Amino acid sequence: MLSAPPAPYRELPNYSWTDWDRVTAVKTAIRNLEYGILDMAALVCDAMRRDDRVSGCLDRRTQALPALPFQLEPGKGANADRVLQLLKDNFENIFPDGVLSELQTWGVMLGIGSGQLLWDIRDDLWMPRLRIWHPRFLMWRWDTRMWHVNTEQQAAVPITPGDGQWVLFSLKALERSYMWGAMRNLYVPWLLRQWALRDWGRWSEVYGAPIRVATTPAAADEADKQRFITEMANLGTESVVRLPGSADPLQQFKLELLEAKSTGSDGFDRLISKAETAIAVALLGQNLTTEVKGGSYSAAQVHETIRAEILQGDAQLLAKTLREQVLKPWAAYNFGDPELAPFLCWNTDPPEDKVSAGTALKNIGDGIKSLQQTGAKPDVDELMERFGIPTTGPAGEPPAPEPAPVAKPVPHALSMKPSGALQGQLYADQLVDSAKAVGGKLLGQDARRLLEVVMHSLDFEDLRTRIVAAFGEMQPDQLAAVMQRAMVMAELAGQVAVLEDLGK
Repeated sequence: MLSAPPAPYRELPNYSWTDWDRVTAVKTAIRNLEYGILDMAALVCDAMRRDDRVSGCLDRRTQALPALPFQLEPGKGANADRVLQLLKDNFENIFPDGVLSELQTWGVMLGIGSGQLLWDIRDDLWMPRLRIWHPRFLMWRWDTRMWHVNTEQQAAVPITPGDGQWVLFSLKALERSYMWGAMRNLYVPWLLRQWALRDWGRWSEVYGAPIRVATTPAAADEADKQRFITEMANLGTESVVRLPGSADPLQQFKLELLEAKSTGSDGFDRLISKAETAIAVALLGQNLTTEVKGGSYSAAQVHETIRAEILQGDAQLLAKTLREQVLKPWAAYNFGDPELAPFLCWNTDPPEDKVSAGTALKNIGDGIKSLQQTGAKPDVDELMERFGIPTTGPAGEPPAPEPAPVAKPVPHALSMKPSGALQGQLYADQLVDSAKAVGGKLLGQDARRLLEVVMHSLDFEDLRTRIVAAFGEMQPDQLAAVMQRAMVMAELAGQVAVLEDLGK
């Protein structure tokens, strides 16, 4: 067991000293980044977060993992289960809200993110708390082949990941990890988008405000001219200008608006759209919306907007970093064995699309049925296996349809004695009972099928898919024929009853 964690360092004050709107300044920051000096590039990243597109895509990337199912699994050793429970009880204290997203943010943007573990004793155990450091104080030194950080106490402190004090998260190997940051891809579309938005605003200011053109007659009184010009100069919202009248049409005061006509704004829109596409592809791997739909950040929306391999890579790298550099030192300080450290697992498998699966299953079934109707005998078991559909046994030939029940004979209306409306009503009642018996047997099969659908459905979307599929298998023609015959017989019986009451 280690004696005690190292004493913490204090971070230097951090502030930004430029708006980063000049090409030379941004290029200098990128050049320094490629030398392994992160000072200026980290400040450019801060400026980029002012851009709603960059911020939206970056938040979507770094907040994806907290939206996915997460679990802790025991490490290796006899007391692994006890250590796992202790970590579950203290997980939120070790990794406060937002700290993992912040660590991942710097790793994505600059290729490297750093943090320090702050230790204290709680319940007779050493417990760390991860605190992220702004990466502007980081630098890669080729003479030591290590990352170094400037602190208040000491300059160029060497960082050893996993030593119980420092945490480094990178998308690639630590050596030259800065070459894999998204900054090197983002700075050009980010600058173009900022300039396009700025120039579009200036264009709108010029072309969106028409110029007022005032015309005064040459022969008009100087006092009228001056009053007219003064009122024009003071013209504001909902103002009124007095225009002196004259019988001579050539001596009229006129007020006109001169509007600029141009379609040049289309270029701004296209340039901004191109820049936004480049930003989304660099951060998410695809160009989809960054808006959250439905008022929640569900796992399904995560998989809709981030490429699967990017999401899986982030989850694996972050889980490995936290176990090796945070949980292993914690297990070593408290239990003497770093291998007792639990494993972190994010489930990055996309959720099943039940609607699409149901539609595909129905299409397969319809295809098999169509082949059988043509006289072909497809190997149904092989087809089911090819499409990954589990079966409980050999498919064989489809069962023969159950013959439609035959209605009991109904006495003809002409044979009813005595005649009259009463006998007609009795006949109609008997006809309804007979049709109900026949229709009940026909509907019973469909009702049982729908009941099975309801009992086995997983959710509303699955229920809707199953009902649509079941409806396609129903045969309402037989029921319609029974109902049609019953209605015709009832109408004829009614006519006979009326004629007999009239003595005809």
